[in-house]
Amino acid sequence: MTLFLPIEPYATGRLKVSGRHEIYYERSGKPGGIPALMLHGGPGSGCTPT
Repeated sequence: MTLFLPIEPYATGRLKVSGRHEIYYERSGKPGGIPALMLHGGPGSGCTPT
């Protein structure tokens, strides 16, 4: 049993952040709704608060 139904994104893209790196993103949920942002680290990236 799952708590939430699967959601298909209504938009996806890549944001270029340097000459070698991009951030992939998806927009899903209710368009025009209250936004929420989820971040996770990639392989070997590590996340350190600054």
